[in-house]
Amino acid sequence: DGIKRYIVDRTFVEGDRRWIIDYKTSAHSGGDLDGFLDNEQRRYRSQLESYAKVIGTTDSRPIYLGLYFPLLQGWRAWRFNGDSG
Repeated sequence: DGIKRYIVDRTFVEGDRRWIIDYKTSAHSGGDLDGFLDNEQRRYRSQLESYAKVIGTTDSRPIYLGLYFPLLQGWRAWRFNGDSG
């Protein structure tokens, strides 16, 4: 399929976990912030899980993924199980 380029916002190890974090500067002015964040998690899940698949080829630690919304003080995180996408 050719060469692919991935740009990861942040990755680090905490204890026995590898974290991959993506920062999103999405704006949200309506109600139901939790619903909005849940939708954003669905929207970006495959992007972060693509990063996890690549990093997982060289790191055997459990991988956790996170979306951080600094303007909304919002956070969504999940464990990558390797089966998705």
